[in-house]
Amino acid sequence: MIAPESNDVDFSREVLDYVNRTDRVHIVEEDLTPGELKWLYGHMDAFVGVRMHANIFALASNVPIVAIAYEPKTAGIMRTIGLSDYVLDILTLTEFALKQKIDELVANRQSVVAHLKLQQDRMRKTAQMSADIIYDYVSAT
Repeated sequence: MIAPESNDVDFSREVLDYVNRTDRVHIVEEDLTPGELKWLYGHMDAFVGVRMHANIFALASNVPIVAIAYEPKTAGIMRTIGLSDYVLDILTLTEFALKQKIDELVANRQSVVAHLKLQQDRMRKTAQMSADIIYDYVSAT
């Protein structure tokens, strides 16, 4: 965990201090269910995320993301779906690099969405195969 003494809402308020168009930003303070979060992320044009599960929810909704990785799992997920170019390491993150990566994502948004749709099918099949293997194993014992 990066900052156990703070929470996402506090950090979001700090980030808001750097935003020019605050009229276009809304900080969600409610404790949303995973389904509500996935719905919310699914209605975004793009997503910048630190939290791995938030990134997964966005990706599962075919929303292009810039993932800020503080654990190897985040980079691994992005590598698995062929989007390593959109990962930034939190330890070396700079404002310039983040802006540049967001600009790149926005410029390539349509091709990234198309790529995500193809990858989603592949990942579903892989997940189903894993579930079948587990089911067969548990059923045999």
